[in-house]
Amino acid sequence: MDVNAALAAIDSSLYRVAVRALIVDNHKLLLVKERDDAWWSTPGGGVEYGETLFDALLREIEEETGLKRDDIELTSTPILIESSGIVHGVPRINMYYKVTIIGGTLAPTKDVESFDWFDSGTITTILMSPASLHDLPKLLEYL
Repeated sequence: MDVNAALAAIDSSLYRVAVRALIVDNHKLLLVKERDDAWWSTPGGGVEYGETLFDALLREIEEETGLKRDDIELTSTPILIESSGIVHGVPRINMYYKVTIIGGTLAPTKDVESFDWFDSGTITTILMSPASLHDLPKLLEYL
């Protein structure tokens, strides 16, 4: 990928765009713990170059939960967009989509060592991803 030199010189223009799945069941939010991270986060991750937001979200959900396209329903537009998280020194724009599981089975994957459901009381006691930590109060509104 060629980045315009003028853009690269404007360090305040750099953001990593990430899509995140808000999967809620019985007032609990599904969080995953990736194998190489110490924190919990909503399923999702960065949008790869040339990828649509929708395709990135479907890819990330499958990579982190084992659920396939036919196992879920998702909103076509984000229900929350935040630009407050910073991971490894790079600001994030998180685009959260409401996702409903309609079939399939959650399973750890090569990227995720575990997953669990958290209610509003317990979610505030765990180590959350720096990308989502600031967004947590707004995320709790969806529980």
